[in-house]
Amino acid sequence: MTLKQTIDFSTPNPIQTDNYSLPLYQGCDFNAPFACWSINYVGGFFKFNLSLAQQQGVNLIFQLCSATSNGASNCPIDITVNGQTIARAFDPHIATFYDMVWSVPASMLRAGDNEVILKLVGGSTKVFMRYAIVDLGLAPSDLNNWMQGLPDATPLSEINIPGSHDAAAINTTVHTPYACHRFSITQQLQGGVRLLDVRLKVKKENGVYVFATCHGDIGGSSGLNEYQSFPSLLDECRSFLTANTGETVLMSLKVDDWSTYRSDSQNVLSALSSLLGRYPTLASASIPTLGASRGKMVLLNRITSDLAFGFPMSWPDSTEGDYATQSPYRQFPLYVQDKYNGLPYWGSESYKLNLVTAAFGRKVPGTVVLNFASATWIGIIGVYIMGELLRYFGAKPSVQRPATFGWILFDYQFESYQTDTYGWLNIARLVVASNRNYAGYENPFNVLGHDEL
Repeated sequence: MTLKQTIDFSTPNPIQTDNYSLPLYQGCDFNAPFACWSINYVGGFFKFNLSLAQQQGVNLIFQLCSATSNGASNCPIDITVNGQTIARAFDPHIATFYDMVWSVPASMLRAGDNEVILKLVGGSTKVFMRYAIVDLGLAPSDLNNWMQGLPDATPLSEINIPGSHDAAAINTTVHTPYACHRFSITQQLQGGVRLLDVRLKVKKENGVYVFATCHGDIGGSSGLNEYQSFPSLLDECRSFLTANTGETVLMSLKVDDWSTYRSDSQNVLSALSSLLGRYPTLASASIPTLGASRGKMVLLNRITSDLAFGFPMSWPDSTEGDYATQSPYRQFPLYVQDKYNGLPYWGSESYKLNLVTAAFGRKVPGTVVLNFASATWIGIIGVYIMGELLRYFGAKPSVQRPATFGWILFDYQFESYQTDTYGWLNIARLVVASNRNYAGYENPFNVLGHDEL
């Protein structure tokens, strides 16, 4: 069974897949000038049938854009699965195609036939669709102990580590501009991630400072863009390490949202230190070995300039590549590529890919390379290069690929892409394999036609 199946609406005659079909539509037709289909009036709909061999969760991906009037869109859609609403009055907002992802839990689906309806429910402009994709892949869970066989004496800097950018910005039901992942912290760790980029929001409850996870400082007191509590994230990491004692979890900490409490930073940071003290953490000015780190959370500090929350890291904002500011509390060089905005209007994926692969060349023994593999385009749309990076590695046999390239952070790192040699593959799995000479993926391979999220 193909894990990701696409009904192509860039043609007048969309063809069903093994599990996904379009038995009925109304008020819709092919738009030849734009090579897509459109829903032309309120009440128009696409009705899909999703056939499943067993009850399971899936991801539904629709590549959408909207017509605009005076620069604004007005085409709200509802999406229902077996009569249950997963998206209500969603408006694609812009006149450029992009992928929207809705994760449908197993509880909403059943073995056999399932009905998926995308319907225009109001407004005055058309909505356009170029692809409808169902992703039948589940969260990976078989890389929970990949570090166990690596030598204790290996410095962490010499391990290629897949990481999660804004790891706690998780939305299991819809791909949004601020969410970065569909899978829980535990699922990310089980899938091979060993570096978590955690952003914190400071809150106060009953006179006590507490911490939530977030992505940026939008939303204020509304709770918008606030995710799980920081203690619950720490609990997940501790449980994972207890069950997988040969592993370590690197954790970068940054306060994204101080709320109104920055002026009381001393007490805020004291509360944070007290919280971390209840967990198995390691703060070191030197690069720890894997043996010294097993069973612990190794802290990386983007909060203070001392060793309070791990070795300090500070670099120019949105850097194309630069060395972090030197510090007496970090006894090794740190090279960072984190270009996340200001990418070119055209060719943003290629631009970002070139920055990421150029940073590979900065990896020498004893230097940590911290490489962010996602960015934004025109401020709101994610730029992702997982498929392009797989293609970069697959262009050569394993002996000609980079052997050690550092720590690399992704959004949606478990997005799978079909290859001509190894079937479906995600970038986290290949990064893990690179630590053993790309074992299992030694031969060149090509990524078959794909669109990044």
